[in-house]
Amino acid sequence: MMTNQIEIPPTESTTIEQQFRTLLDLEPKLVLNFVASNAVEQKRDFIEGGHPVPLHDYDRLASLDLAAQLDSIKRVGANLLTSEHLPSKHREVYGAYIDRYLKMTELMHDAQQIAAGSSDDELTRRFMENNIELYGRPVDETYRALLSSKLEPIANKQFHGMAAELKEQLFDMVGYEADASAEHSYRPNAVTLEWMKTVVHTLYDGMLSHVPDQEKFTSVEVRDVFDAILRKEFGDVAAEWTIDLEEATSIDVKTPEKRVVVPISERMTSREQLRQLVVHEMGVHVLRGIAGGTTDLGPMETGLAVYYDSDEGLGVVMEQALKGEFKERGVPLYITAGMAYCDNKNFREVYEAKWRIAALSKCADGADVTEKILTSAKDIAYRETNRIFRGTDTLPWFKDLAYYNGSVNVWKHLDSICGDYDKFQFVLMGKADPSNAEHRRAMYETKTVE
Repeated sequence: MMTNQIEIPPTESTTIEQQFRTLLDLEPKLVLNFVASNAVEQKRDFIEGGHPVPLHDYDRLASLDLAAQLDSIKRVGANLLTSEHLPSKHREVYGAYIDRYLKMTELMHDAQQIAAGSSDDELTRRFMENNIELYGRPVDETYRALLSSKLEPIANKQFHGMAAELKEQLFDMVGYEADASAEHSYRPNAVTLEWMKTVVHTLYDGMLSHVPDQEKFTSVEVRDVFDAILRKEFGDVAAEWTIDLEEATSIDVKTPEKRVVVPISERMTSREQLRQLVVHEMGVHVLRGIAGGTTDLGPMETGLAVYYDSDEGLGVVMEQALKGEFKERGVPLYITAGMAYCDNKNFREVYEAKWRIAALSKCADGADVTEKILTSAKDIAYRETNRIFRGTDTLPWFKDLAYYNGSVNVWKHLDSICGDYDKFQFVLMGKADPSNAEHRRAMYETKTVE
């Protein structure tokens, strides 16, 4: 077994900041370690009709000594919480941070054993318990409403040939009823949306002025726009931050490292897309990280426990406010997780339902599916199903519920404070969830440091 190459100080570090940085080095990297080493071949074999679940090899996950990592987190955490330098008002915040790292590592440890073939019921129970506590669970009513919103347009179409057969199969799989309601339970108030349109321009017109008036942008030009914003809009407080071009799949704001990674790509970015990226990446992720770094509470810079949904959600909200329209995000992944959790479907069952939904959604009324539609639908369905089942292939992982829950919860919070600019300040003062009472208390108790 490989162990994390982290040197744990044998005695208390001089400052809370140093101890917190040591804790950050022990971050459980679930996304990285839930990547299968044989993903390409397993996807091919699965789609061609092989196994009921993919037989993924998680080599990186299997190599970790997670028992040792748990011990290290406990040791560093105890050192931090008993430090004479830790203000009592911040003890609860750091305790929640440590507890989250422990739960994430436990979840990764149990996934490791399950992926290796263990069928121990206790592992399954504990994995799901930590999974739900860390990320929440699909709400049955929300899942049914979102699924119905996808099925209703299909129900209203008349298909021919294979498409007609697929429609009948799909409705048998999901138990669709023609009179099922597709109404959603939430949309932001129109007044809130108008208010946020004003807020987003007040906050970000300076940043957006650095986006040149041209149709398309290369990855180098995107990097240059971000760098100009960093230097001219943030100034000295961002002196340690960098914008780096690297091989990556998407833009990644790495707050602990004080840098933004822009992926090297031949794909061009439209002006509208770049404007949305500016308010999301620079205007939310970077701004909240820098703002949090000016306080006396370390996690305000990198994120309080359970902050992630609000961070991603706020980024989406700012994009939507810029466009002036609300649109639910993450619906396909929420439906995928709902099928697995609410309907107890396995990988194959979820995949079979989802590719039929994708294919019939693309198929025109009165038409039949084409081979091109089927190939695309199966690729999309596999990718989304695998995202939810990754790590074990047999149990759903709920991290991706954040794409739906995050923006909806932020909009609900903005509904509750609409027009109150004093309360809105807490939305951007660091990486915390302003709708969370414990986070609000922590923010009230922080102070700016020189």
